[in-house]
Amino acid sequence: MAVEMPVFGMLRGIVASLRVIPTGFLIPDGATPPVAGLPATVGVLPTAAPAGGTVGLTIGTPAPTRHRRIFAEALTPLMFTGCTRFPRHGPADVRWFQVLCAVDPPTHVGEGIRALLLPPGGPGAIPLRVCLSVPPAAIPVFGAIGVKGFHRRTQD
Repeated sequence: MAVEMPVFGMLRGIVASLRVIPTGFLIPDGATPPVAGLPATVGVLPTAAPAGGTVGLTIGTPAPTRHRRIFAEALTPLMFTGCTRFPRHGPADVRWFQVLCAVDPPTHVGEGIRALLLPPGGPGAIPLRVCLSVPPAAIPVFGAIGVKGFHRRTQD
C-alpha cells in the first residue's frame, strides 16, 4: 500500500502532464510552440512523476487522517517554491526564497523543462544536468521518508 500511493500519484501526474502539454499549442499571439524540444520534455516525465508521488507520500503521512488539511497548508508553498510560474533566478532580491526553491524537487523539473523548451541562451538558472539528476535522486530520499511515515501511521 505504501508503494501504491506514490505510483498512483505518479500516474496522475503523467496523465495531467499529457493533458496540459497540448494546451501549450493553443498559445495565442503567434507564439510558436517549441515542437523540437517536446520529445525531450516528455522524457522528463518518467523521473519527475515518481519524484512528485514520493513527495506527496512524504507530505501526506505525518498528519492523522482526520487532519488532512495539511495538503492545503503544504501544497500552496510547494507550488510557489516549485518555480512553475517564474524562473528560479526570478526573485533576485529575495535570496532566502531562491535557496528554498532550489531545495524543492519540482523546481528542478520546471527549470529542466524550461531549459528544454526555451531557445538556447534563455533564462537558465540551474544547469540542465542538475535539473535532470535531482528528481531521480529525490525518489529514494522522499520514498524512504514517506514509506517510513506510512508504516508509522499504520501502527497508530
